[in-house]
Amino acid sequence: MYVFTFLPALVILGFLTFTLYKHFVKKNKQDLKASFLVVLGFSVVWCGLYYLVFS
Repeated sequence: MYVFTFLPALVILGFLTFTLYKHFVKKNKQDLKASFLVVLGFSVVWCGLYYLVFS
């Protein structure tokens, strides 16, 4: 059961880390706000599916 509890958090943290890595380390000239909106949108969809399936 812990796998299904921590997996969404790990995926969301992974996307946030990847976004920050691309922006600050790789020096891609991407818009940070747009990147975080993509991560936020993915997180909302992931959490919605998670609660629909496992509640």
